[in-house]
Amino acid sequence: TFEFIELKNTSGTTLDLTGVSLSGVRFTFDEGALAPWESGVLIRNDDPAAFIAKYPNAPILGTYAGSLSNSGEELRLLDPDGQIVYSVNYFTESPWPSAADGSGSSLELVSSIGSERDPANWRASLVPRGTPGDILFTEVSRPGDGRRSAERRGGEECRSRGSPHQ
Repeated sequence: TFEFIELKNTSGTTLDLTGVSLSGVRFTFDEGALAPWESGVLIRNDDPAAFIAKYPNAPILGTYAGSLSNSGEELRLLDPDGQIVYSVNYFTESPWPSAADGSGSSLELVSSIGSERDPANWRASLVPRGTPGDILFTEVSRPGDGRRSAERRGGEECRSRGSPHQ
């Protein structure tokens, strides 16, 4: 019921979502857009009211048919022409985060500049069941002088996060 997939635009321009689709679950945008740095979530269509009650501030982009697999699967974001924009094939075995295997944590992308195909670029959510639509931080790095810095970086990012079968 509380499963979700989050999409985030980390570019400096508005992204038109018309005709964009997701494979792995069944969803196609009829219309819509994400402004720079805006995020939104797609939720399962089994009980949207329960999701909205639990996460009243989550920006819902739509509802999808099907569900995320607790044992792993490939999710693909496709442009209107069917070309792959973003793809992740997640699993429940190491090196993927074991806490995000359907037991309560969601799977979060660590860095938008790292590869979405690298399991080391994903982590179990810091907050149980995830934080749909909330931005906790974007990038944290240590420059050569050893200080910490947080910054936003450009490019497109699709963060697949969800808590299957809650």
